[in-house]
Amino acid sequence: MKIEIRRRWKKEGYTIGELYVNGVFRCNTLEPQDRGFKSSMSSMSIQETKVPGKTAIPTGAYVCHVHWMPKMMKMRPQLISVPGFWGIFIHEGNTVKETRGCILLGENTSKGFVSHSKQHVISLTEEIQDCEDRQEMVWVSVED
Repeated sequence: MKIEIRRRWKKEGYTIGELYVNGVFRCNTLEPQDRGFKSSMSSMSIQETKVPGKTAIPTGAYVCHVHWMPKMMKMRPQLISVPGFWGIFIHEGNTVKETRGCILLGENTSKGFVSHSKQHVISLTEEIQDCEDRQEMVWVSVED
């Protein structure tokens, strides 16, 4: 399975994108502010300038697995080996304050906000789990 996050609107404090699954649009994404990081950068250079919890992850391609998310006490998709970051999940929420540096799913109904998040996250989590059950790789590509 290939999941693409295409960052479309980069604003002060937040980033709105579009999520595609195998080329089909599914919903919007909400992330912290994009600070121009690329996965080719070293973890050290990213850590030196990122603002914890308020910085979008670097663009690049990441393996994704469903893992236990302690803060939400639920199984959620997690991106693996994100340079300069740890514990990056795709989870529900509505505002950038709820991202904690992660990726939220939903419908961008107003500035810096996504609605109907829970239903989108549950659906994507189930699809990823189905892929894992079939031993298929799941990739998340984050693009400008």
